[in-house]
Amino acid sequence: NLLIAIMGDIFDQIQETADAQFMIARAQIVLEFEGKLSSAVMSSEKHFPTWLQVLAPSLESESTDWQGRVKALKAAITRLEEKQAENENKREESEKKRVETEKTRAEDVKRLEIKLEESEKKREAESKQFARMLKLICANWQLEEKELERQLVAESNQLQRELGVTSDDLAPRPKNNKQKVERLKALKKKRLEESSRLEKEVEGLWKTLNVGEDDQKAFKEKVEAAGKLKQAGLALLKEEFDHLRRES
Repeated sequence: NLLIAIMGDIFDQIQETADAQFMIARAQIVLEFEGKLSSAVMSSEKHFPTWLQVLAPSLESESTDWQGRVKALKAAITRLEEKQAENENKREESEKKRVETEKTRAEDVKRLEIKLEESEKKREAESKQFARMLKLICANWQLEEKELERQLVAESNQLQRELGVTSDDLAPRPKNNKQKVERLKALKKKRLEESSRLEKEVEGLWKTLNVGEDDQKAFKEKVEAAGKLKQAGLALLKEEFDHLRRES
């Protein structure tokens, strides 16, 4: 049994170093072959350039001495445990980086949500401010429309008093105050032109007939009392013009 154990251990040792022994044997064959070559061939740079070959033990081997199958197994298990521990450390580092990345991502998402919330609040505030401004503008428009309407009513009333007419006298009846004011202004302009024409013609007839200044002054006061833009004033001017024309 001891012999069998020793032989098995030697076989394991040979199997462990089989690759290295193969490389050594091949190198010995190469050296033996080169020893049989001439110096001329060996010194030829074409066939034998300068080179260096180094054979070194594997870095994974802790010792070149064979210490038995059990220790070899223990060494292999130790190397596996070390590699597993290294892989575990790498995995932990990777997990730590992943956690940090997730944390950073979560912080970025939170900051983005805060910015979006602030932007939404700002937009709502701007919308409310715009709505208030629009409401104020509409209110100002309504006030301006009311003020304009009030001014039109006051102007139309003043023109009616000056012209001595009512809304029923305006045919066809105006649709709104603006149209009413325009119609009254046109009527005022027409009466002014007619009054100016009659006054000029009356003055011309006064000069022709040598009417006294007292009579002219009395007649002008009568016309001003009746209102020269009103129907009564124009009627007086027409009546005086017809009277003077008949006399002339």
